[in-house]
Amino acid sequence: MNSFIAIAASSASWYAPSRIWPFFMVLQLIALAVLVVVIVWNRRLKKRLEQRAADLDHDRARAELLRMAIEHNEAQMKSIVRAVPIGIGMIADRCCQWVNPAFLELTGYTEEELIGKDARVIYEDQAEYDRIGKLIQNDLGKQDFLKTETRWLCKDGLVIDIEMTLTATHPDEISAGMIFSATDITDRRSQEVARDVLLKEQESNIAVLVSMNEDTEEAREELQEANEQLQEAIERANKLAVEAQAANIAKSEFLANMSHEIRTPMNGIIGVTTLLLDSSLGSEQQEYADTIRKSGKALLSIVNDILDFSKIEAGYIQIEVLDFDLIDVFDDLYAILALQAKRKGIDLTMYVDSAAPANLCGDVGRLRQILTNLAGNAIKFTDQGAVSLRVTVADEHSDHIHLRFEVRDTGIGIDSEHLAYIFDAFQQLDASTSRTYGGTGLGLTICKQLVEVMGGTIGAESTEGEGSVFWFEIPVDLQNAQTSQTAFDFKKSEPRINHQEDDLNATTDMLVQTRMEITALDRSVRVLVVEDNRVNQTVAVRTLNKMGCTAEAVSDGYEAVERVKAETYDLILMDVQMPKMDGLETTRVIRDREEKDALPRQPIIAITAHALSGDRERCLEGGMDGYITKPINVAELSAVLLKWLDLAD
Repeated sequence: MNSFIAIAASSASWYAPSRIWPFFMVLQLIALAVLVVVIVWNRRLKKRLEQRAADLDHDRARAELLRMAIEHNEAQMKSIVRAVPIGIGMIADRCCQWVNPAFLELTGYTEEELIGKDARVIYEDQAEYDRIGKLIQNDLGKQDFLKTETRWLCKDGLVIDIEMTLTATHPDEISAGMIFSATDITDRRSQEVARDVLLKEQESNIAVLVSMNEDTEEAREELQEANEQLQEAIERANKLAVEAQAANIAKSEFLANMSHEIRTPMNGIIGVTTLLLDSSLGSEQQEYADTIRKSGKALLSIVNDILDFSKIEAGYIQIEVLDFDLIDVFDDLYAILALQAKRKGIDLTMYVDSAAPANLCGDVGRLRQILTNLAGNAIKFTDQGAVSLRVTVADEHSDHIHLRFEVRDTGIGIDSEHLAYIFDAFQQLDASTSRTYGGTGLGLTICKQLVEVMGGTIGAESTEGEGSVFWFEIPVDLQNAQTSQTAFDFKKSEPRINHQEDDLNATTDMLVQTRMEITALDRSVRVLVVEDNRVNQTVAVRTLNKMGCTAEAVSDGYEAVERVKAETYDLILMDVQMPKMDGLETTRVIRDREEKDALPRQPIIAITAHALSGDRERCLEGGMDGYITKPINVAELSAVLLKWLDLAD
């Protein structure tokens, strides 16, 4: 190498480059080869890196798809667990980790009451809880699953039989968690018990038959005797059924007669007293007469409660489905109650939710009776503050809705002990309440039974000394033509005269108003009163005379038929229950004559002391045009009279 350097350094001839050129060419070729190798290697390495990156992307995509599949499967499993009608859950360390809705429905608990809590809460007692724990500890690890039966305690205190299947999430470590399923087998267990009892009875019967076969003649005699006893039992049962039916008929007739016999004299007492109060009396006499009238109305209210209660108990209450306007119902109710509330110095408000349809279909008469009773009680037991009535929509369906009515007051309230049986018959808070506020203790019972007959529910909430809330919900059908309405607050309206209560001043005003309307007709208005009771004749005739009518009375159906033949009347008031010829037969005779001789139809209105279900229908089917009950209400009589006068004119 040193000699080569020396020769290169000393050489100065032009031949020196030609000597080293091959060496440089070799170096260049080597460098070129290395460069080619590097380029080729880099390309191969790049392809490998690109392939690796593609593989990684593919793996990531597969991992994402796998993750999505796992999440989808988990969602499906959760949906399945939620949807299955079998109680499913997980327990770890004897505490509930999660449960499905079917389990909550089965036991009545909420998730907050179970999740993270000891499973002891769902077992009937500690002994059963310990038994299941030992069974799991000893047997679950030895097999894939464990099936057993136990008894659970529901939240409402009901004990149910359960068939339970348990599977460990980690067979080697049971405490890590268990999945369980639970099926209610209470009905099946009851059937099995009944079957066992039946089998025992059959075995007993077989034993008896075997014993009987030992003496065929004795068995035949016993069988014949048993048949005779069975026949006698059937005959007794048939006889009792006939007697029960006769008793029901007798009870119905008794209620009708009691209604008539009590209301007839009460009509005379209240009617004559009203006429007496409208005459010239001294202040002391006015006070005495007004006391008689108020006492009579109080007695009539008690009689009505007892008769209503008896009718419901006897099963004679029927639902009369009619179209009605909800606002009209509350308007009438406000008119009835406003004067009572005003006299006691308490506020009376009524609110109808805008979501409640105006046009409904149901038993509006029973609805008014329930609302009047509840609101009347609220006013009676409230000395200061307010009483409010509110109606809202509780539930909606395509053809009907459920309305919720609430009556809230700031009265004396009810303690929890008495609230539990406030809807029982003849129940009041105590003897002092009856003396202070009066009443029979039947009003709320009647309300409860009427609500239940209408397919609804009723309840009450109260705090002693603060007030009460009585509520009920009933289903009401929708009319074909439905219209919406705006919320209506009845406190904005001025109280109207309480015609339904028939107060003395209101009665006088009604008589004067009716007389003015009849006088405006500029003709004589003739009314025939068909009534067998002389006192009631006097009341009806005098009341009609004060209204401006020319009224006359007859005592039975025969006289009425003869009078109608001789005279024409604008209105006939017909008592239903009369001697000789009753009101229905008299009406048929009059209608037959009108049809036969092509005479104009004279309006006939039933005026009766009967107040049982079906009386109104019988009167209308018998040819009458209307129905009012005794005692005669001046406002009701005026409305009927003016209605038929308007139709005639």
